[in-house]
Amino acid sequence: MLGAITCEKLNLFGPLKKNNGAEFEIEGNGAFAAANCANGAKAVNITKVQLNSLKSAGGGGVVANLSITLDIAGGLECTFSGNAVAGGYALGTDTIEFFLANGFNGAPAACGVGKLDGEFTVEIGAVPVVLD
Repeated sequence: MLGAITCEKLNLFGPLKKNNGAEFEIEGNGAFAAANCANGAKAVNITKVQLNSLKSAGGGGVVANLSITLDIAGGLECTFSGNAVAGGYALGTDTIEFFLANGFNGAPAACGVGKLDGEFTVEIGAVPVVLD
């Protein structure tokens, strides 16, 4: 097992497809920015992030379909993927949160199973987008 992989910054970019008061939907475009990622004392380089979709799921819930590929110092490349990674948000805010969300499986097997944990702010440029 790898243990926690942390990043000081991980920004995902893509269009806000829907935000109409009843639901929202975001699709990634493959662009991302990451900084200062590590697995304990080992440096981690994130090489690919694909946010296929992030959708509201009713009652303040969100469901993400995404994959993240990373290289860990020492020669291990891992891809963590999830089709229904559950998170949440509060209506009227610009923040989506994942709290140790399950369903984030690693490949190869040596990577283990991941849990997505953290907050993401939804913005257009530097302007926060309030989620309805």
